[in-house]
Amino acid sequence: MKYLKNISFVLSLIVLFSCLGLSQNKSGDLKKEAIQQMKFGRYGEAIDLLNRYISANPQEPEGYNLRGLCYEKRGQYEYAVYDFKSGLKLAPNNKEISENLRRTTESWQALLYNKIEGHKREIAINPNKAVNYLEIGKSYKHLGEWLEAEDWYDEYLKREEASADEIIRYSEILAKNNHISKGEPILKRYCEKYPDDQRLWSRYGYFTLWLGKNKIAIDAFENALRIKPYFKEAMDGLDLARGKGYIYSVNDTTARFNYGLPGSGKEYIIDKYFRMLKSNPGDDATRFSLVRELMKVNRFEEALEQLKILSVRNSENPEFKSLWDDLNNKRIDYYSGRIQEFEKKLSTSPGNREAIMELGKYYSYSNQLDRSTDLFEKYLNDHPEDNEVRFQLALHSAWRNDYCKAMNECDLLLEKDPQNKNYQLLRGQLGVWLNDNLDYSEQLLNSVVSKDPQNLQAILTLASLNLQKENYTSAANYLNTATSINNSNPELINLQQSLDELKKRNDRDELFALVEKARKNLYEKNCDEAIEIFNEYLANPESDQSVRKELADAYICKGDLKNGMKIYDKLLQENYDYQLDLEKAKIYLWQKDSINALREFKRLASKNPDDFETRLYLGDAFLLANQYDNAREVFTELLKVSPNSQIVKTRLNWLGAEGISGISFYTFPAYLLVSPQAFIFDDNIGLNYSQIGLQLEVGITNFLSLGGSAFRGKLKSDIENDNFTLLKGNVILKFAKIFSLNAGFGNSTFSNSINSKISEVSLKAEKEKLYRISAGFISTDAAQMLYSPFLVKKRLQANQLSFVGEYNAPAGVYLSGKYFYYTVPDDKDNKGNSFEFRVGKSFAPDFRAGYEYYFNNWEMQSALYWSPAGFESHSIWSDWTIAKNSEVNFVIGGKVGLIPNENYVLRELYGDIRYVFARSFTVSARLTGSGTVQQKVGYSSLAFQVSAFWSL
Repeated sequence: MKYLKNISFVLSLIVLFSCLGLSQNKSGDLKKEAIQQMKFGRYGEAIDLLNRYISANPQEPEGYNLRGLCYEKRGQYEYAVYDFKSGLKLAPNNKEISENLRRTTESWQALLYNKIEGHKREIAINPNKAVNYLEIGKSYKHLGEWLEAEDWYDEYLKREEASADEIIRYSEILAKNNHISKGEPILKRYCEKYPDDQRLWSRYGYFTLWLGKNKIAIDAFENALRIKPYFKEAMDGLDLARGKGYIYSVNDTTARFNYGLPGSGKEYIIDKYFRMLKSNPGDDATRFSLVRELMKVNRFEEALEQLKILSVRNSENPEFKSLWDDLNNKRIDYYSGRIQEFEKKLSTSPGNREAIMELGKYYSYSNQLDRSTDLFEKYLNDHPEDNEVRFQLALHSAWRNDYCKAMNECDLLLEKDPQNKNYQLLRGQLGVWLNDNLDYSEQLLNSVVSKDPQNLQAILTLASLNLQKENYTSAANYLNTATSINNSNPELINLQQSLDELKKRNDRDELFALVEKARKNLYEKNCDEAIEIFNEYLANPESDQSVRKELADAYICKGDLKNGMKIYDKLLQENYDYQLDLEKAKIYLWQKDSINALREFKRLASKNPDDFETRLYLGDAFLLANQYDNAREVFTELLKVSPNSQIVKTRLNWLGAEGISGISFYTFPAYLLVSPQAFIFDDNIGLNYSQIGLQLEVGITNFLSLGGSAFRGKLKSDIENDNFTLLKGNVILKFAKIFSLNAGFGNSTFSNSINSKISEVSLKAEKEKLYRISAGFISTDAAQMLYSPFLVKKRLQANQLSFVGEYNAPAGVYLSGKYFYYTVPDDKDNKGNSFEFRVGKSFAPDFRAGYEYYFNNWEMQSALYWSPAGFESHSIWSDWTIAKNSEVNFVIGGKVGLIPNENYVLRELYGDIRYVFARSFTVSARLTGSGTVQQKVGYSSLAFQVSAFWSL
């Protein structure tokens, strides 16, 4: 029997490990499939797969890292940051995850700051719109700037009743800022408003618990659990409120401390712990013991400072959490008692200065700074010469973020006692915090340090001041001095991290500026200077070694083919890339080195015989080597593969008609059109959009044309700008006389080397003077379609589907309609559409007028671009042809109308001129100015476009 049991046990183990192996294999397949989906840009599908992978492997950091990369690519930076942090917790030394977290955090923070500026601009336009204050508060919450977040939430709540979700977020901010007393009545009111929301009852329970109102807290937690049994947050809070898991013991060991009696000859335990920590600041066990001893003698603020130091490494430690809660509870109880004691004293003796000072102190400890400043101000009204109380008023004003008032009080104090180091320190700190008159602040702080070289606050403030001035060396010196005084100070740690990050960023900026300088010299054909700077850049270990190709190009620019080719060979040896190999072969061709060019292209053609480009250049190499028969043979083969290739036909034309019997090039091209163009757009919310360039169109046959365009443009707002280069190719097909099909593809390349794809296709049917109908699709960068200052640095792809038609009916009746359907996949897949309908009549050969209806509606309103809900207008429009003959066509027109929902009068005026200078050369221009309403405020814009058409 025992033997059978052993066999059963062994078999169970085999089955278990087999299942585990299968599970691991399966989860490994999920990861591989997710990586494959990422390669194709299918980040949504990859996220679904990685969700399953992470569920199966919660301790694997790679899953979080990959999912974070997917979220980053989708612009969901908040989720990306969360995943990278989760991965970094599992693998703290992983440099890749750390770099991903740094990069994504910077992008997210930049986006949040842009969002804040955008909503502040909206507030300047309409200060009563509550949602702008809410969005700013949420953004500061994400940035971890809790006090700023609280201020903006306060402004929001003044203007609008919040939802339960927003009150939950607000309570988190209040808890972070330790503003418990402020939050308790707010949570109470919203519990009454939303009595079925267990989250509000639970949060109200915690706030009352922290204020020592245990009975109310118990009732609140029980209410939450009645609504949702087993709600973990409420269950934990109920246990805390009932005292489970905590043992409170208060021993009266404070008598000698409170009465100031002299100590005995022995070393007190608190002094002993401070001494031990001075020699070993990393001894967390001793620091925990020190906190407990400080709490025993009611030195809660010192205990709080020590807990803040411990929080750096112990924030998730249960012992730390328990001690933090215990300290807060005891602080609240003790300070409440002391406040009642001194308020009672003042009620019997209103001018008692000692009671005022003590009461102000305990008000500040309880974060009741409004009450402490009011107390001091009232006292100073009767005793304006009391400098000590005035200094307390300045301190407390600073603590409640009323820096201007604090600064004014400090200036009064310094007039009376200019050498007082306490006044100098506070005034210097205020100047640094406000970034106001830093030279004066530096003078005051240096005076403090000269009197007290160990003054840590003065030294840290000087370090912060030099960081603001970007004097990184001086800042580092001050931080080194501060480290020698107290290397565990949290402010010191934060400043050191800021300095390290700023130095890295500065080094990166300097390095980038160096390579850009080299590129500029290469572009301007200053080859020797470019080589020198590229070499300087590449000597830096942080440089991008792929820039070596550009160094090779600089050598070739100089004519030093030997050194240039050495670099190409080394790059290919380290990491072979076919395109780089092809580039190397092209260099021989461009340098007219027929022997090496022919050798390289023969080698590449044998390696990749189906590559069109390689074989094309092989033919060019034969041409360069005067091997015309071989060249003709290569080009003829290519023409069979691509019969419509104009490039191949051109090369065969160079060789003459032999071998291409029956084809004539005398009628090629059917036509050639060159069109320089420029466009400028400007509006009153800060957007300036301009572009200039050239468009080329070549008639291949009487029904087929090819075109291309190249533009250089600029997007600019009040706070940022971006340049871009637009390159696009077009194919135009005309058939059945009235139909034409146009397809175009290209890229917009912005200054940060990000490419935005452009694709367009349109079908048009037109019969002159009777009708014109078109349908089209365009996909391009949202900034080039939706015209918003908030898209200047934001790359989103936007799509537009359009249907446009107009009809000149009998009796001079005119009908037209335009319908546009928009999608912005990168912005929560937002969708919108607009519709314009016009009906009118010609009242004279040169004048017509009529009625217009316009409607615009989007699924979601975005802060990045105008996306209204249910916007409509009714207008009267007119067109007046001032001049029309064989040389000039000049038309002006416009409209005026009403926007009912906004009670606003819209207007638009335009002028359009076309002038024929010669039969083959025409210039046209259009200027449009309009005024309407967006986001409930007036909006105006001006657009100008000019084009020239030169046909050959």
